[in-house]
Amino acid sequence: MKTYAEALEPDARYRIVMTDDPVDGLRPLSFRDHYDMVADLELPAGAPDVVVRIYARALNALIYGWLDYELMVVAAGQALASLEFALKTRLGADAKKMPGLARRLGYAVDRNILSPPQKSQWGDDH
Repeated sequence: MKTYAEALEPDARYRIVMTDDPVDGLRPLSFRDHYDMVADLELPAGAPDVVVRIYARALNALIYGWLDYELMVVAAGQALASLEFALKTRLGADAKKMPGLARRLGYAVDRNILSPPQKSQWGDDH
């Protein structure tokens, strides 16, 4: 655990993360940059309140990952949990019986609820 004096300092791993600012050029990432990136990860309007609450936990863990990078793992897990819950809610009874997130994602893609994965510039699916 960090000391009290260090508690609000960014995780040391962020010292090497840079951003290409349109005004200042290449510079270290700031908490404002990190916060704004997370704030842009909004759910569509009309998402059920319970999904919004679960997703908000993921966003909060992501925000606090600035202070402790290991919270990124918590954020990713919570984001996946919110996605799975949202799919169960949106897809109904059939999806609730399916084992695993991959099957639910495939089901949603087959029914044109989600777009299929696209190849990224690195060759993996996103």
